[in-house]
Amino acid sequence: MKEKWERENKEFYKEVLLDFLREGTELDSSFVHYIVQKVEFTQEEIHDIWKEANVDITGKSRKIDGLLCDYKDYITDLEVSAFETMVLFHIRTYLQKFMYLLNEEQKIELEKCDEMLKENADQLREHVREIYNFSESKEPVDQWWWHLNRFRKGGKSAK
Repeated sequence: MKEKWERENKEFYKEVLLDFLREGTELDSSFVHYIVQKVEFTQEEIHDIWKEANVDITGKSRKIDGLLCDYKDYITDLEVSAFETMVLFHIRTYLQKFMYLLNEEQKIELEKCDEMLKENADQLREHVREIYNFSESKEPVDQWWWHLNRFRKGGKSAK
């Protein structure tokens, strides 16, 4: 009985997503994230839904590739202004919101970039200290990149 309900529930939410996508309605990322988490769609199922709705996921994938490249560049380039460096934290937040669109290669690249960010936490904190204080961040704690004060040299958590 439970399996039948879960299967029907998954089909219902799939149809909800398809309706929104087919109508071209701009989906609120938190709504999509909620559905993906609640129903436990796999990465493959998400891509199939996008394809079925005739949504160009290759374009979105290229955009994510570009954002990952920018994210990495901002982590390593401290020659830019502190304001420009702050862009990396917004990029990381965006990538988190749309995590369900990342393919396995992109997830691996994101993990590598995240490790670089943690390893460079001291330099990044120093670089932006005049415009942003990580210890006063109001962002959710699960968005750890907004809380670099919790990391010390080498990417270790300071707890």
